[in-house]
Amino acid sequence: MRFNFLTIFGSTYRFRVFLIFAIYIALISASFTAFFINHQSNQLRAQIINAGTILSENLALNSRIAVFTENKKLLNESISGILQQHVVLEASLHDAKGTCLAVARRPGQRHDKKPESPEIPLFDKKQTLPFFQERKDGFEFWSGINTATSSFEEENLNPEMMDNITASPVIGYARLLIDTRPLRDQLHALLYESILIGTLFLIGCFCGAYLLARMVTNPIQQLTNAVETLGSKGVVEKVAITSDDELGNLARAFNTMAESLRNREQRLEESKSRLRKLSALVLNAQEEERRRLARELHDDLGQALAFLKIQTYTLAQKLRNDQHEIKDDCRNIDLYIEQIIENIRRLSRDLSPVVLEDLGLTEALKILSKEFSNHYRIDLIQQLTNIDYLLTPTEQINLYRFCQEALTNIHKHARANKISVVVEYINNYITVTITDDGRGFDVVDSTEPDRKLRGMGLTTLEERATMLQGTFTIRSSPGRGTDVILKIPITVA
Repeated sequence: MRFNFLTIFGSTYRFRVFLIFAIYIALISASFTAFFINHQSNQLRAQIINAGTILSENLALNSRIAVFTENKKLLNESISGILQQHVVLEASLHDAKGTCLAVARRPGQRHDKKPESPEIPLFDKKQTLPFFQERKDGFEFWSGINTATSSFEEENLNPEMMDNITASPVIGYARLLIDTRPLRDQLHALLYESILIGTLFLIGCFCGAYLLARMVTNPIQQLTNAVETLGSKGVVEKVAITSDDELGNLARAFNTMAESLRNREQRLEESKSRLRKLSALVLNAQEEERRRLARELHDDLGQALAFLKIQTYTLAQKLRNDQHEIKDDCRNIDLYIEQIIENIRRLSRDLSPVVLEDLGLTEALKILSKEFSNHYRIDLIQQLTNIDYLLTPTEQINLYRFCQEALTNIHKHARANKISVVVEYINNYITVTITDDGRGFDVVDSTEPDRKLRGMGLTTLEERATMLQGTFTIRSSPGRGTDVILKIPITVA
């Protein structure tokens, strides 16, 4: 759980902002609640002490005659009167020597029992001002009883009269035990109310902190989403500007960058479109030039070689029978000329496959595979589906050139012993797969545009695939052969 918490804290900025605000608010709330409870507790305690002081002085004032005469009836009446106060648990009166003259406990209390005669605590026996000490069951107040004026009137006396009152003889002491349960009950109620109010305050503050964290982090999240969209999909979207602060400036800068990237991307697409058109024009011009060269090779050079062959044959016929060596030379020249003618025919077919126009793409691919296998002595397996009706003449030429270029690359670089050519039509896709068992290569190095290992062969294959509006894929690794895959979508009318 700790690991997950640290992970969330380290990875989520919104959570960090919320947590910082929440901790800050919680500390303030806890400090305020503690201060308030302590302040109220001190006030309630002071109220109890003040009430006990007043009651003890009142008891001392009202019991002067009773203590002086030690009249039991008057003593009990004085104590009974003070026990009417609900905060008084016990009251007692003592003479000047500390002997308990009367003691009583307020009736109706739990564990009510006869009170014991309390002893006077150790303090100045001449002291008449109230004295209190805290006990387990309450506050115990002592007040001296003298024959002078009541201490309630002390605030109206001058200092000289106060000295006389303090010096008056003490005839006894009044004692009160004040119940602290109301204090504890009020403190508990105050604690519960403070906790409830503090909890509601924290919940409200946490909601406010969350909204504040969202308000702070939403622009950042929008920028993050926009950057992720740009990185994954290449789509540049503007971010809404909701403020004029630093986050607003950041969103404004991102929108400026997005607009610049959009313009550059548009110009790049236009450049690519022009380049594709130019490439198509170049390839079409190349096809026309190949046709011209094929015609010249077939018509001019082919006819010249055929005439030369006839001349050689005629010359051999004119030789005498004893000129065997010259006749053999003529036959060798005739065979060599026949080989040259055959090579020119093959070169002419490679430059401009007439069979493609006469018999169609499928038959042309079969002838191409057979001639490639025979000429380079490589075992070639072909599995061709008739797709002629699916492609236009221009598309058939581009697909034929794609296969021709792929086989040429295999001959130049793969050093393969076996080749497989498969043409299929499945699910509205023409799939051409050319596989070899050659030495393979590093696809990453060869497909990077800026790499030196990238040759014209792969570039030509990509251009042919683009002109066919297909996808071109290479799967290879060193020592494990190569798969060249072309997928062409077919729109069925």
